[in-house]
Amino acid sequence: VADELASGGIEVCPNTVAKLLKELGYRLKVNAKKLNRQKDPGRDVQFAYIAAMREDFSQAGLPVVSIDAKHRELVGEFKNAGTTWVREPDH
Repeated sequence: VADELASGGIEVCPNTVAKLLKELGYRLKVNAKKLNRQKDPGRDVQFAYIAAMREDFSQAGLPVVSIDAKHRELVGEFKNAGTTWVREPDH
């Protein structure tokens, strides 16, 4: 907020901004990682289709090539140290 105010010609200390936000009822909230615990119902269908196609090609004597083209992402409880100002906590 202090940087945005400075870009508009208003110089203010970040500590002053924090103090004013607290007086207005805002609090810092730490980011929390939300894990998707539900299984995607279409995922098993995809793998069953791929397995059937591989079997069909193998039986026909055609080559089968395996390519891993999925998007890489971190899985698990990784720290996200960011914070944001909010009035009400998430429940």
